Amino acid sequence: MDSKRKLFPDDNLTVHCKVRVFQDSEAKTISAAFATCRLKQNLHDLFESQKFSDFTLNVGGKEIKAHRNILAARSPVFAAMFEHDMREKLESRVDITDVDYDTMLQVVRFIYTGRTPKTDGWPTVF
Repeated sequence: MDSKRKLFPDDNLTVHCKVRVFQDSEAKTISAAFATCRLKQNLHDLFESQKFSDFTLNVGGKEIKAHRNILAARSPVFAAMFEHDMREKLESRVDITDVDYDTMLQVVRFIYTGRTPKTDGWPTVF
């Protein structure tokens, strides 16, 4: 008990430290527009690579791999699905029967990037 009193007088620990701040000679700035564009590209690349995907959308016998966090952050429907113990949450997959594969693929790409396809003739789901 005496050693504790010596180390922590009045039950306080005081830490002294020196801090030196070194500043670069060049100023570096990143524009917000660049960061935003890069984020969209990063999310697009993540979706296309399917790396770390943890959820599968089964559409017409074909699979679309995705990430729960991104789906939930961008879609209240997916958020509700993952917040409750629904079958889709427990099985990490959902069967979609009322939308064709190509359309659903574009919907998921939109969820990731906020971009819509520039192709004429797409169904009016956007």
